[in-house]
Amino acid sequence: MKDKLLVIPGHLGKDPGAVAGPSDQIVGDFGPPTSEKECWINLQQAIGFCIAWRASDLCTRVKVTLVVPNGEVKAGLIDVIDMKDPDKFSLSERYSLANRLDADILEIHNNSSAVESAHGSEVCIYRAKRYGCPSENAIIAEAMLSELEKLGLRNRGVKERPELDLLWKTKNLALISEVGFLSHKKQIKDLDVDLDGFNESAGCALWLGYAKAYKKIKGLKNTI
Repeated sequence: MKDKLLVIPGHLGKDPGAVAGPSDQIVGDFGPPTSEKECWINLQQAIGFCIAWRASDLCTRVKVTLVVPNGEVKAGLIDVIDMKDPDKFSLSERYSLANRLDADILEIHNNSSAVESAHGSEVCIYRAKRYGCPSENAIIAEAMLSELEKLGLRNRGVKERPELDLLWKTKNLALISEVGFLSHKKQIKDLDVDLDGFNESAGCALWLGYAKAYKKIKGLKNTI
């Protein structure tokens, strides 16, 4: 586990993202903020993650860098990588950036399903076991899900997705969080981009889980 973490809100630029609704529609333009576009929900949660990191006792030990789309975020206290052309920020550029920075990577997403009853959180990783023991990725993912549960989000578990390029081509740790389902009628009311603080709380929960796992893996005293 590295002391550097690259945080990427998923579906930036014209990279398709889910839209609220059971039909699992796709939005093809980052565009202006709307309440239902996954890209904006992901960004709101990523900012919440970084705010929680900045306020924590690990902010001087763990270097967090946030990737933002075309100047949408101005942050004086967070290291920001501004994509001048977000439409060209490809999958390969994401893991290549993490590898150049020698950093772990967290990509924040939200889910959608044709099954309207699907809801809850999951975290995708490359492998859950290493030499018969839980992998560091699994320890982090479980801790994140545990914190998200405190917000009333169902724990759908850690998902092994070794076929995903981001997870196996990043040389350090890589995780993809799926916080909730935009296709669930009740859950979208929480995930909707507004000022109720839910998405920021979800981002904070992801950080708290990450921080607890970091201290466990590094053998530090947990003060959280």
